[in-house]
Amino acid sequence: MSVASADGISASRSRAADARGKSRWITGVEARADGHRLRAASDAIVVGAGTARADDPQLTARGAGRGAQPLRVIVDSRLSSPVRLRLFSRALAAGTVVACTAAAPAARERALTARGVTVWRLPATRLRVSLVALAERLAREGRHEVLLEGGGTLGASFVRAALVQRIVLYAAPLLLGGGLSWCDGLSIPLASAERGRVVAADLVGGDARVVVELGSV
Repeated sequence: MSVASADGISASRSRAADARGKSRWITGVEARADGHRLRAASDAIVVGAGTARADDPQLTARGAGRGAQPLRVIVDSRLSSPVRLRLFSRALAAGTVVACTAAAPAARERALTARGVTVWRLPATRLRVSLVALAERLAREGRHEVLLEGGGTLGASFVRAALVQRIVLYAAPLLLGGGLSWCDGLSIPLASAERGRVVAADLVGGDARVVVELGSV
């Protein structure tokens, strides 16, 4: 899971899935309930197009005692996400945004808006949605507490853009060895790695939760 605040965004688990992409369930019931509390405290939840396709999530805060749901955001530069996703269903479309670039097909935008989904065309960086532009748009919309839930490519991109302010790490007592990280492809030499500050460490059921604050945002 990840959380972010006023001008920053935060990130997630050390292994988000095993080497086959299976992630249900690495953590226990209590940790998953805590993740929903993070969602409930957020103004927006952001995922990448790959996670939206693979997991078909709802991105709602469940069992957290909150009325209004956070804005659901898919970063999908080319609007490639299939319209059958649950996020585009009648129940969820009105609270869902897809962020894309100017190069995304107009026909795909029309198909999404016809379902009630909001499309944000944002500036591009290397043919992908500029994450700085996305963060600025979220701030203009009053969405300051932003939860970044995945996937690994998007997580690494947010770190590279220095937009991650807080990492909420859930560690389960499982030995997976290899697997998918929440920041796949990110390789920082030890000498230049940013050292964060552990601000909380506790047990959530049978799992551990560590909260790290970063100083780059």
